[in-house]
Amino acid sequence: MITLTPWLREAVPGPCTIDALGEHTPQPCHHAHPQSVQRPLLQRTKSKSSQREPQPAPRPAYQPTPRETTIRAVMIIDIHGHYTTAPTQLRDWRLRQIESAGTPFTEPLTITDDEIRETVGTKQLKNQQDRGTDVALFSPTAGGMAHHYGDEQTSIQWTSTVNDLVYRVHKLFPENFIPVLQLPQSPGASPANSIPELEFRVKEQGFVACNLNPDPTDGYWTEPAMTSKEWWPLLEKIEELEVPAMIHVSMSCNPQFHGTGAHYINGDTVAFMQFITSQIFKDFPNLKIVIPHGGGAVPYH
Repeated sequence: MITLTPWLREAVPGPCTIDALGEHTPQPCHHAHPQSVQRPLLQRTKSKSSQREPQPAPRPAYQPTPRETTIRAVMIIDIHGHYTTAPTQLRDWRLRQIESAGTPFTEPLTITDDEIRETVGTKQLKNQQDRGTDVALFSPTAGGMAHHYGDEQTSIQWTSTVNDLVYRVHKLFPENFIPVLQLPQSPGASPANSIPELEFRVKEQGFVACNLNPDPTDGYWTEPAMTSKEWWPLLEKIEELEVPAMIHVSMSCNPQFHGTGAHYINGDTVAFMQFITSQIFKDFPNLKIVIPHGGGAVPYH
């Protein structure tokens, strides 16, 4: 889209168009205008001496900027994508894993490459192409992280499974989906316990970011604030690896908070306020944090 420069907005009193070369062309106006608006563009008020003022030099024709002429050469990146269309056997496997929490769960999960191509190619890839984005940063479904289920081993196994699946999507569609990892957080577990998964995915598989849940209890907020020293080893590793962390809560198991309608907004707002009211960015000056969903409620305070 070509926009009028400020001087063109002032010079053209009625509707105008921009032709292929960038020239502005006033169009006939079919609305009644005050006489002061309808007068010729270059009409001037005569000086007291009744002498005609010198006419200004004509302005040069408008030339589109390089950005305007090459706008479609710019890559459009969707930084917030989730694998929400995963094959149904993933959900079924997860339900059985949750039911067996506390005991070893060794059931294999079988999903073929063709099934991944089908669930991604006919849905999310098609939406990407239809909507004009070029590439998506792609992570496991956020509502499905559900860190409160089972114990830490349950979360570690589930996290490894869904991160593997996202990596397979990336390998099948490397030009369209860039992997972002889920962390194996769990209520009561040290955030530092997520470091091995983070390092493996970033260093060995090229994941470029992670989702960081400020509330692993999924709605009850009993864990230390993200600015407390319990979080420092994980934040230090995130900074060291130079990967952005997107703040992202998961489902809500608290009946007071609707999942996406309340809990998501709560999570974004809580993290945002913890960060800006603390010294966290003095302690970690190169830490990169992304607050999704419009920043929660903060923009409306």
